[in-house]
Amino acid sequence: MIKMIAFDADDTLWENEVLYIKIQEQFVDILSPYGNKEEIFDHLLETETKNVPLYGYGIKSFGLSLIETAITTSKQQLPSAKIAEILDMIRYMLTYKLAVYEGVEETLQHLSKQYPLLMITKGDLLDQDLKVERSGLRKYFKGIEIVATKEESTYQEIMQRYQVAPQHFMMVGNSLRSDVLPVIALGGTGVYYENSVSWAHEHEIDPAHQVLTYQSIHHLTEVVALVETLNNQS
Repeated sequence: MIKMIAFDADDTLWENEVLYIKIQEQFVDILSPYGNKEEIFDHLLETETKNVPLYGYGIKSFGLSLIETAITTSKQQLPSAKIAEILDMIRYMLTYKLAVYEGVEETLQHLSKQYPLLMITKGDLLDQDLKVERSGLRKYFKGIEIVATKEESTYQEIMQRYQVAPQHFMMVGNSLRSDVLPVIALGGTGVYYENSVSWAHEHEIDPAHQVLTYQSIHHLTEVVALVETLNNQS
């Protein structure tokens, strides 16, 4: 029986990746004299992936990767005025108006009356906390967990802290790699929100997790009926 429900934040409760896509397109335009679109995108993803263990996730980490990619792609020839443009793009991301998905607040309001809810999101502490505040959703959650990474050990520690057994824990998110499969591996319920937009880095799945089966939804409002069905079955 499900007794606690956790939600991812970025691209689950509100739009996020669309902003990154917009900024990447502007970035490619700036670097167009130094390479083609595909090469620049690939170089940026490679740089981001390399930097995650050092800088973590979030806008500031992304910004550092943008600048590093710009310098290396241009062979240190990019004018300082263009670097300033990239910095302006990063500042824009930090103040971008948050767009909560349709039906999210109503769903959280309904569920929070019956279940303790958690938000589990990875990224920079300040960035993510500001997003939570701007979203207006904080009031529905028993706890907000901003973590450096989402692995089995991450979820295990959170479950222990909130004193909930894996079999009573559900996690909902748009990343199989980070939100769904690690929870299932621990014995919990993972629900994949099939959002069409996700970071390419999240598509890489641990081979040990590829055999796991999961629940799937196309709209967050479906969580209400899914929890009821699963609890009735148990």
